[in-house]
Amino acid sequence: MVFGIIPECRSASRRNGCSPSSESPKSSAHRLRVRQFTVPELLLALGWEGIDVLKIDIEGYEKTLFHGNNAWLSRVRWIIEEAHGHVNYSIDDVRADLAPFGFKVR
Repeated sequence: MVFGIIPECRSASRRNGCSPSSESPKSSAHRLRVRQFTVPELLLALGWEGIDVLKIDIEGYEKTLFHGNNAWLSRVRWIIEEAHGHVNYSIDDVRADLAPFGFKVR
């Protein structure tokens, strides 16, 4: 099963609380409010016991995800992600954070 985080506002309109972005007069982009979920909140909301394959693409925020408050990792079988050593979180750091949950980082 594949899922995504669905924004609370599907289109920018005043009636649903979204408003056009005012950051750039040249841009026609709209600002959306997006509900953020922690992984445990998402599992609970979906009624899932765990995650078979977790694909992560968070461009350098792996430390934020893996390094603390991470007991939920025991409910994940496989993780696919790329490490970003340039953000002061090396592959050795990833190994150290994931090893307690039985992951082998390659």
